[in-house]
Amino acid sequence: MKIREKSFVASTLKRMKIAGVVSNHPLLNKKEFSDEDYIEVLDIHIDKAKSKELIDYESIFPGFHMNKDSWITIILDKNTKLKETYKLIDDSYQMTVKSGSYIVPSNINMFDVVSYVEKNKTFVWYKQPKEMKVGDLVYIYVGAPYSQILYKCEVTKVNLKIYSERDMELRLIKKYNNNEYTYNFLKEHGCSFIRTPRSIPESVAKLLK
Repeated sequence: MKIREKSFVASTLKRMKIAGVVSNHPLLNKKEFSDEDYIEVLDIHIDKAKSKELIDYESIFPGFHMNKDSWITIILDKNTKLKETYKLIDDSYQMTVKSGSYIVPSNINMFDVVSYVEKNKTFVWYKQPKEMKVGDLVYIYVGAPYSQILYKCEVTKVNLKIYSERDMELRLIKKYNNNEYTYNFLKEHGCSFIRTPRSIPESVAKLLK
C-alpha cells in the first residue's frame, strides 16, 4: 500500500507521544514533504498479544488506519527484515484459515438454551450457516448474564427442515466452567463480533479445549 508520508508521520508521531517513545527513523524526523512524497507500507493482522513486543517505532508501527491492537504497519524499505516479515504474513494467514469451528450466539432472555442443551444432549439448532457440514464443531455462546461460551458441540446432521429452511442437529460434547471462555477472552483474540454465527480462525480454535 502506498500512503502519503505526511499523513503517516502525523499519525505515527501522535501514537509515539502517547507511548512516550522516540524513533530515529529518518522519515519521522523529516521536516518538509512534497506533494509527490509516498511511502510503501504493509499492514499485517496479528495476534493482539504479540503487538506490543513487535512494535519498535523504527520499522514496525501500530496499524495505520487500522485497529491498533491487532494490526501492525511495516515500512518497506532497505531496512525491512524480510525473513521476519514473511513469517508474520504466514502467521496472519493462519488467523483467517477456516477451521471447521463456529461460534453460534444465543440470547437466554429469549430462549432457555441452558435447559434445552443440557436436557437433550442431541438437539436441533435453528438456522444452520450454509457452509456447515457434518463433523464441524459448534461453540454455543450464551449472552448476558453469562457472556461466554458455555457449550462445545459437534454437527451430526445438516440441512434439516424443521424450524426453518436449513437447520442442523448438534451433539453436546462438553460444558465449560464459568469464566473459562468469556467475551473478553474472545475479544482479545479477535472474535468480538458474535451477534450472528461466525467461523472461528484456526488460531482461536486451537485455544478452545
